Amino acid sequence: MPVVKLLTDPHLASGALPAATRVLPGAVGDAPARAEAAYAEAGSRLPPEYEAFVRLAQNLSPRTLADEASVAAWLDLFEIAALSGTSAAHRPCPPAPNRPAAYARITTHPLVVGFADDVPAPAHLGREVAAAVPGAHCTGRRTPATSVWSRVH
Repeated sequence: MPVVKLLTDPHLASGALPAATRVLPGAVGDAPARAEAAYAEAGSRLPPEYEAFVRLAQNLSPRTLADEASVAAWLDLFEIAALSGTSAAHRPCPPAPNRPAAYARITTHPLVVGFADDVPAPAHLGREVAAAVPGAHCTGRRTPATSVWSRVH
């Protein structure tokens, strides 16, 4: 459940696990959303192979990118998504809103997860979300397959 749903529909959740999230908008995180919206508005589409590469570079950790078999599998998956029209590029979302005061009104106590290698929403931004939400906890990971590196209460 996106953090914003905890503001708009708090009755839908007794708990939440937001991952790779942020309180404030940022240039690095919002640039892809703005670029994809402009590209979609222009009626253009990237070749599936190129879109797959962009998704690979945006979403995978250096550890995953160092594994040739994983890279090949992810490229196949991202290319299939591009060909099928289910890729995120085909459904651009608006840039993240600036909501620090609103997050203080969230009544659900989420466990926020951040990943050190996440480029658009690095782990320190997840800690900011946890700090803004009363009763939230934060955990961070180097990559999804490695050990926990911090926990804030």
